[in-house]
Amino acid sequence: MVALAGVTDMGWNGAWSGFSEMESHLMRMADEPSAVAWCVEMFGEDGSGFHSKSDFEFAEPDNALFAQKQAGAAIASTVEEAFRQGVAGYAQDAFVQGRPWSFDASTISLPAWILHGEVDRAVPQAHSYHTAELIPGSVLRLLPGHGHMTILAELPTAAATLCR
Repeated sequence: MVALAGVTDMGWNGAWSGFSEMESHLMRMADEPSAVAWCVEMFGEDGSGFHSKSDFEFAEPDNALFAQKQAGAAIASTVEEAFRQGVAGYAQDAFVQGRPWSFDASTISLPAWILHGEVDRAVPQAHSYHTAELIPGSVLRLLPGHGHMTILAELPTAAATLCR
């Protein structure tokens, strides 16, 4: 199992520290329909206002990745596809991430790597530390020079190591 810069159990007391104000507000909505309505109001039905109105910030390595012609185009295409059917999917994803986990992570018995970019601004590092504490025998690796998106480059190495 590999967790890449993942959100931890939001039932944890320290879970909200370090998240952007807007993301925290969305993740704490009372129910999914409220989260969708809020996203429609903030970003428009089609999500076209997301980039201009979101307080989401990426780290410099991520911004450098976005600036690369091929990678930037691929990421832009992915974001466009994510909002193709509106903001409901984004709202649902954020809402679900904001809930406490419905399972006991201490029962996970698979080998687990918890990877986090050292300069990630999207998900606080404390989340990976907490997840690593919850999963017995897991290995936490903070990756120097990586942000939230650039960490994806490490997935093949992690998968190859765990699949041996």
